[in-house]
Amino acid sequence: MKYQKVSSSKDMITKLGLDKSSAKLLPIGTVSYSSRATIGKIAINEIEVSTNQGFTNFICNDDLYNYYLAYCLSNFTNDIVSLSNSTTFKEVSKSSFKSFQIPLPPLAEQKRIVAKLDSLFEKIDKAIELHQQNITNANTLMASTLDKTFKKLEGEYSKSTLESITDNFDGKRKPIKSSDREKLKGEYPYYGASGIIDYVNDYIYDGEYILISEDVANLVARKYPIAFIASGKFWVNNHAHILSAKAGMTNNHFICYAFAQLDISEYITGSAQPKLSQKKLNEISIVLPPLPIQQKTVEYLDSIATKVDKIKQLNEQKLENLKALKASILDKAFRGEL
Repeated sequence: MKYQKVSSSKDMITKLGLDKSSAKLLPIGTVSYSSRATIGKIAINEIEVSTNQGFTNFICNDDLYNYYLAYCLSNFTNDIVSLSNSTTFKEVSKSSFKSFQIPLPPLAEQKRIVAKLDSLFEKIDKAIELHQQNITNANTLMASTLDKTFKKLEGEYSKSTLESITDNFDGKRKPIKSSDREKLKGEYPYYGASGIIDYVNDYIYDGEYILISEDVANLVARKYPIAFIASGKFWVNNHAHILSAKAGMTNNHFICYAFAQLDISEYITGSAQPKLSQKKLNEISIVLPPLPIQQKTVEYLDSIATKVDKIKQLNEQKLENLKALKASILDKAFRGEL
């Protein structure tokens, strides 16, 4: 939506390297537009820079204000993407850019538009930061509640290994290649390590199960829940472990909450492809109070989770509205309505 200003870089090139390559040193104020892969990233450099072939760089003449061009390219990115010459590896050629036309009002009007956009976007960005912070605070509240709840339980009750309180159903897992899934589209969820990634026309599980990430990326980053409930009829690939609580000992929802607050770094194995193996998963212990206490714990945590989800959904919707507002303002600017 908006350009970035580049005032430093972690990657550097020597003068000798520059002289021996096809790269050129770009003057301050150059507008750089990523024209490959992720098309549409825009930057204006505040220092002399050099870029790789993934950028198309614009050095503006006296009739074109570089900040105006940056906003203009941002507004017309969808049109620019349509000029890309491939479906597998998208790239907008230099010749396509040369033939692409943009509105060019007098320089004074360009500067007025930029000043107006800067002012409006600054206010919107502050609102965006506020809603993002609200989401962060909601996540922190849930994490803090989990931590306090299970620390209290651990002070009163003993622990049991997952192997002793769950049944493992990893043996039924079966991955389906993305290309094959295109031929098997259907109504049944196809789960991966972090949730539903597709829908297929058959299922291998029927009931309520716990799915736990096997891949280390999400186990460390925790961008998505590392343990979650899947119910009904569904398919699972080999990137998630499948467990079910043993009747009379515990329940799936309590295990999910218990697992969510665990530090499992010591159980991750492998250097080339780190993961949580089934063997190590079985060794993990969680606190196991009597079933009535487990049920009360789940009900309490469910109530907090419901409130947290409502807060997050409200703020995520606000964020979407603000992003749409920015796009609308940008569009109006280049239709002469700002």
